[in-house]
Amino acid sequence: MEQSWTRIVRWLSVNVSWAMPAIAPPASPQAIADAEREIGVSLPEDLMHWWLLADGMTDMVLCLPPECQPLSIADSLEDRRMHLDGWRTMGEPTSSDGLAGEMSLPFLDRFLPIGTDGCGGYLYVDLRQGELRGSIGWCNGEENHDGTDWGSTAHLLAATAEAMDAGVPCKGPYGGALPEPDPKSFVIWRSVKEVD
Repeated sequence: MEQSWTRIVRWLSVNVSWAMPAIAPPASPQAIADAEREIGVSLPEDLMHWWLLADGMTDMVLCLPPECQPLSIADSLEDRRMHLDGWRTMGEPTSSDGLAGEMSLPFLDRFLPIGTDGCGGYLYVDLRQGELRGSIGWCNGEENHDGTDWGSTAHLLAATAEAMDAGVPCKGPYGGALPEPDPKSFVIWRSVKEVD
């Protein structure tokens, strides 16, 4: 985790140095414990480790594919409440039946957003039980939660670091993508087809 995050921060410092002040300080262990108490389950070790390195971003630095800003613990919990309230208002069940990685139309109480594109789309950690517990999925805000795009937070960050540091396309919900610096959004993730 630490190595991957260090590589990501190094790439940002070289390519979009003006984004560096947006990297938040590390979260406190108490904030993580409070989050676990609110959600009602333990968080994956790699997610906790990441938040203990940096508690998200304070600005729309879209450094995670497919163009997402890492969320702080507070913003993650706030987004979770918003999604749950929205689905419950529509009368949809949000209790987490099924196993991690299985498709779901509504947002479930065992989903935790960790990244946002600022337009309704989000990366989320699937905290349901099963072999894929802790996996990362993507929802563009209008479609189902179709399952797993990355096996874990560690896998997401490692793939991101490889795309940034070594030019290896990061596979995700829209296929392989590579990051490009951009003065308006800090980072744009281009599909390998667009890059070619």
